[in-house]
Amino acid sequence: MEYKKGDRHKSASIASCDDLQLAAQALCLEEMTSRAVLEGAIYYAASKRRRIVAVDAALRQAVVGAVGAVRDMLRAGTMPAPTADERRCAPCSLRDRCQPDALRRLAAGAGADLFEPAPDAP
Repeated sequence: MEYKKGDRHKSASIASCDDLQLAAQALCLEEMTSRAVLEGAIYYAASKRRRIVAVDAALRQAVVGAVGAVRDMLRAGTMPAPTADERRCAPCSLRDRCQPDALRRLAAGAGADLFEPAPDAP
């Protein structure tokens, strides 16, 4: 079971990320226990609901693809660009590493003042 702070009513693209994380954990459990994990559950604290997720062949393949993509980035020493969907930035655990605001300012030509707080920053 995976616990999420938010609500279970979210966009399909974000829900699919939750499913991918759950499936990756299922594959790890299978490796550690030598037992098949055919499904898992995601509990959303805000809505106090859980959703059952089948760990099927398509989801397993998506995990393998994601792992390969991460390995490629690690080998290359790169990080993915920040998402254009700023709503996803606020709750992200990697916000401090990704620094989407700084990258947006750099792209807009901030240059020398990149590390100065934005005028509207607290």
